[in-house]
Amino acid sequence: MSSAPRLPPDAIIQKRVASDEKHAALDRYTHEMKKAAMAASWFENKSKYDFTDNQKRNDGFIAEELRCANLELLLRRRHRIKRLYESEARLYEEELHARGLAIQRDHV
Repeated sequence: MSSAPRLPPDAIIQKRVASDEKHAALDRYTHEMKKAAMAASWFENKSKYDFTDNQKRNDGFIAEELRCANLELLLRRRHRIKRLYESEARLYEEELHARGLAIQRDHV
């Protein structure tokens, strides 16, 4: 008889199972690395465009604030000019009244 060690009858099957388990572990590792790469890519893009999005939002708020401020300034100016006209009209009427004259208005 030969002195070579005998392999168990399922040695080839065990070797194949070990190889398959190794490949499955490598596939799981590859899948996890792809997920990590996708998360990192998403985070990079988010960080990259967050500033731009915030800047757009801030610009929108500033534009709205300026629009409101301009409207308020316009209303205040109209009110002041109306008061000025009324004051000047009163002074003019007083001058005419002092001379014995009056403004004839059409009250329609």
